[in-house]
Amino acid sequence: MSDLASDAECWFRDSRGETFCVQSLSADIARAHTDWLLRTHNTIPFQHWTEKDLFADGDARRSYTDKWKISRIALSPAGAPLAFCIGFEMQPDSEYYQEPGI
Repeated sequence: MSDLASDAECWFRDSRGETFCVQSLSADIARAHTDWLLRTHNTIPFQHWTEKDLFADGDARRSYTDKWKISRIALSPAGAPLAFCIGFEMQPDSEYYQEPGI
């Protein structure tokens, strides 16, 4: 069963002519692709996420506000994951972030 959104507006074509769909990365879609998401994320130097990290609602410093509303995933026409971005609302703190952001 494909995880693709049913609306036609999610489809894009890359420079090679291949199509893909960018849509919200929901917790359900993340569960269906957990292994791929972790394997791909952990190719970033010094990153070692586990399933617990992927599905966390925050850490010791911050809450991951609206993570599943903001995060996105690109899927092939067959529903295979191609790329993703996990985002959340950032609240200002005195150490790193002076302004709200994502």
